[in-house]
Amino acid sequence: MDLADEEMTAFRTLKKIYCYKVMPFGLKNADATYQRAMQKVFDNMLHKHKKCYVDDLVVKIKRRQDHLKDLITMFDRLQKEKQSTGLIEAKKENVVDFIRTHIIYWYCIPHRIVTDNGRQFFNSLIDMLCEKFKFKQYKSSMYNAAANGLVEAFNKTLCNLLKKIVSKLKRDWQEKIDKALWAYHTTHRTLTGVTLYSLVYGVEVVLRLEREIPSLRMAVQEGLTTEDNTKLRLQELEALDEKRLEAQ
Repeated sequence: MDLADEEMTAFRTLKKIYCYKVMPFGLKNADATYQRAMQKVFDNMLHKHKKCYVDDLVVKIKRRQDHLKDLITMFDRLQKEKQSTGLIEAKKENVVDFIRTHIIYWYCIPHRIVTDNGRQFFNSLIDMLCEKFKFKQYKSSMYNAAANGLVEAFNKTLCNLLKKIVSKLKRDWQEKIDKALWAYHTTHRTLTGVTLYSLVYGVEVVLRLEREIPSLRMAVQEGLTTEDNTKLRLQELEALDEKRLEAQ
């Protein structure tokens, strides 16, 4: 059962509050949900080598010597479907539990695992797990070390922008995100002195306001001939690489 859905199955006893970690068939629509899941997993195998009814799987064969082969095919398909599991929080305890439950217990002990450089992957709990099951852990090499952490930093900036324009219920953020990104891309950065738009396209964006109230830049460009405009554009493109280097 998905971690986000576990609390939906919570029930109280005299001592504690419990929830299901696997789907109990006493839940409403659990049978139909499982049936649809199995039909999706074994889509191209049903009615050929396998039959599925709710929680029962039947592997059928025409020749006895093919039975083991068909069983292996079924288990391989089940293992391939279980490739990811959602975590509510990427804490070191959750990561250790995921490696133990969804990798070691499901696929057996690996020779090595490769993770990124996050703190949740490099700590004493992970070291104890590696020592207990006798496997090694390697760090993935960063393609651009200077950009490490920039995604997280931008996500914070984007969240701050959305907070200023979304409604009180905060349910329309997906409708406002395009406007927030446009504002971010067309605003001059303090450190670089240029906009992200100009670093990509080599020219500053023409804002709608500049069309309604012509700016000096628009007036100059509209007065250029086609040949002069082409030369100006080539000069801007030639200077683009230098501008990108300065912005790094």
